[in-house]
Amino acid sequence: MYKVFLADDNELSRKSVKNSVSWKKSGCKISGEADNGLAAYQMIMELKPDIALLDIKMPGLSGLDVAKKLKEEGMDCLIVLITAYDEFAFAREGLKLGVFDYLLKPVSEDELQEVIRKAVGKLKESGQKNEGIEIRKLLNKSILGSAEAAEKLMQELSRDWRAKEYCLMLISFQKNIADSEVKDILETCGSRLPVCLLDAWDQEGLVLLCLFQEVLISRDYNLTALKAANFIIKKFEEQGTEAVISISETGRKAEELQKLFKHTVFSKNSRFFLENQSIIHYDSLRSRSIQNEYKMMEYFEDFLSDCRSGSGNMTESLDAFLEVLEQDKSYDAEYIRSLLIQTGIMMTCSMGERGIGRAQKSVNDIMRELTDCKSIQEAFAWLRAYAQELGGVYAENQNYSLQTRRILEYLNDNYHKHLTLQDVSEAMNLSNAHVCRLLKNDTGETFVTLLNKIRIQESIRLLKEGELKVYEVADHVGFSNYAYFYQLFKKETGCSPTDFKE
Repeated sequence: MYKVFLADDNELSRKSVKNSVSWKKSGCKISGEADNGLAAYQMIMELKPDIALLDIKMPGLSGLDVAKKLKEEGMDCLIVLITAYDEFAFAREGLKLGVFDYLLKPVSEDELQEVIRKAVGKLKESGQKNEGIEIRKLLNKSILGSAEAAEKLMQELSRDWRAKEYCLMLISFQKNIADSEVKDILETCGSRLPVCLLDAWDQEGLVLLCLFQEVLISRDYNLTALKAANFIIKKFEEQGTEAVISISETGRKAEELQKLFKHTVFSKNSRFFLENQSIIHYDSLRSRSIQNEYKMMEYFEDFLSDCRSGSGNMTESLDAFLEVLEQDKSYDAEYIRSLLIQTGIMMTCSMGERGIGRAQKSVNDIMRELTDCKSIQEAFAWLRAYAQELGGVYAENQNYSLQTRRILEYLNDNYHKHLTLQDVSEAMNLSNAHVCRLLKNDTGETFVTLLNKIRIQESIRLLKEGELKVYEVADHVGFSNYAYFYQLFKKETGCSPTDFKE
């Protein structure tokens, strides 16, 4: 029931308003009333009604004064002003305060009922919107591993959820799409098929909690999920939007949400192996006739996960992945070569994202050197050596103090700017002397030497890519003086910048 508060200094007017509406049928009840503005303000703050009917002209505080004070206090209730004065000045002032509506004395029953009907509709709409936002937040937290959020989510959904099973879908788009378009497609899908779709955005894409509205056998749950995915894909295609949908297994318990989300991410990443399928079901991956291909995808996903997390297990997970590849000789050579190049790029990116040095090898370096390998064994050896090299850099970085790692990360992120020791000190909230002491103790280098090494390393990568002229590279990495860049580059590398251009 929505709570309604009534304030009018005329007792007969209050009685008339109370008797003009069937409050219970309207989903409302009178929670309080007052005969002056000051009492009305105090009682509204205490009772927190959903709707406040305020006479404009009252002793103590006017209805406009009460509305203004409520707005200042952040009181979220719909205000309807009642006045005998049909004057524009009052209406204009009320508009500034966000007043919901007006009623003129003497208040007619029809007008009052219509205003209450509109107010209740507004409250319901707002409540549904807020509830939807809250449920989406719970879904986001659930797929990230919050058991408390998952349990609360299932409790909230159980009011309208007739079946117990569900699955997760993950939609990846090739381009941005308006939320309104997504909403229309999902609502249409829910009206055509026995599913309820709850959506929430994640960095991986649009996550759908697909609630099955009929009790089915396991195979039919999968078929229903595939029908829903096909429907959604076709609707996006009609609007000129390419999408990929990955589908998890079916789940029953709240604590399964995070596991099933990982299924959808795994399936999404497996598209790399599946000739650009637009719908990928986790169950179909596990039941593929070539089991080694499934293992390869699984180990490759573990490798990608270690690269992203910077867990330090990159070398071990790479070895496990390469061992699976060695077990099966049926893969196409160019396919494997492309896969290994992708692997090398992932290792480089993982170091760059952690601010550990700059990329040890450029993308062009990786592509050229792996393409030059004469056999798959030679390519494996190259990747293992590179992983060990990066692992050594990672281990060395882990031996640094936390403050030194933060400083190095800041330098790697901002080397291209006109960076001074004072800039770094202020960003780290440390003194200049303390920054210099940390760097010297942990790395054996001074601030200026480290910054220049990072800049030179990045300039080598850019020069090898060959897209920028030498002076453009110098400016890109933070050297405003080209002559100084040239001199320093030759000192650090033993050759001129032009020698590195391909």
